[in-house]
Amino acid sequence: MARYGLLLLFSFLLTAVGCSPDGPPIAEVAGQVLLDGKPLPEAEVTFQPVSGRPSVGTTDPDGRFEVHYSATRKGALVGDHSVRISTYQAPHPIGPNGEMSSLKKEVVPHRYNRDTELTQTVESWGNNFVFELQSK
Repeated sequence: MARYGLLLLFSFLLTAVGCSPDGPPIAEVAGQVLLDGKPLPEAEVTFQPVSGRPSVGTTDPDGRFEVHYSATRKGALVGDHSVRISTYQAPHPIGPNGEMSSLKKEVVPHRYNRDTELTQTVESWGNNFVFELQSK
């Protein structure tokens, strides 16, 4: 009987602690970005939680994205986020001879990136967001 009680106590403690070997609770996040009704390719989409690590993804030619919390985990922390969408890319070294990539200018208004108005709540189940941005 004591053995059963000890097993029950151990199970309760594991449940109460809620520890996860995989880290904090995250959920998959995907969606699409449209600028003036058209898909926005090669834009960086950042989900920044109130506290914690941001999740980032890049849109494909159809404006679709999925964000990654880390190199091995897709998704974003569950909870409230500010969302930033940007096409700016500073020049950076490419190639073996140190050639520099070209500067990619920002086409997204500041109200969607630097001074973002965008917010989303990431739920623990499927999250699919469509961001319909206006250039004017």
